[in-house]
Amino acid sequence: MKLSTKLLALVLAALLGVAAIAATALHTLRSALIDSRREEIVILLEKAEHLIDSYHQLEQRGTLTREEAQRQAKAALSQLNANSKSYYWATTSDGINLVHPNAKFIGTKANGNWTTSG
Repeated sequence: MKLSTKLLALVLAALLGVAAIAATALHTLRSALIDSRREEIVILLEKAEHLIDSYHQLEQRGTLTREEAQRQAKAALSQLNANSKSYYWATTSDGINLVHPNAKFIGTKANGNWTTSG
């Protein structure tokens, strides 16, 4: 085998090694970013749950009636919808929207994960 062929094989092997390392690093970075975003979502959902639970506790203590506690909880959850990139919505167990960023869907039945207008 010629020297130039050996050198070319060595360079190609080095390039393949660098490409493999880069691909592994990018995959690891992507996984870390996704995990970070999932953790952020869980934290935000836990905070919303804690907010709603505080109104439930006020109802249980007799400070608020059930209807007033629900009205205030829905209003508080609606106030967390600051932008269109992330928002909260709440439905009853039978799929009626209680809180939604689009006011026209409040009081309507949710059709799975799709809105009634598609």
